Amino acid sequence: MTLQSRNASPLYKAEAEWVKNVHSTRQKLAGICAQCLNRTVRVQTIDGHTFEGVVIGHDHTYLHIASRDTRFWGPLRPPQLRRLSCSNFWSLLC
Repeated sequence: MTLQSRNASPLYKAEAEWVKNVHSTRQKLAGICAQCLNRTVRVQTIDGHTFEGVVIGHDHTYLHIASRDTRFWGPLRPPQLRRLSCSNFWSLLC
């Protein structure tokens, strides 16, 4: 049985104003991330997590950084690639 045949209604639908704000924020962050390409950044998420690394790429959804987190493995650990959701940013320092 498909969703169409059951006349399913959405469980959640985002408000139009929220969607507009998310699109606007994504566009703003895309421009900022482009300026930080190949530079060291510190990202703090709205959940309170902090990540540091070099920006190696970005798209309209994610910021890609190479991070050397030495807390567990020491300075010889190879860079860890991280993909951070731009909609989860609280701050971005470049």
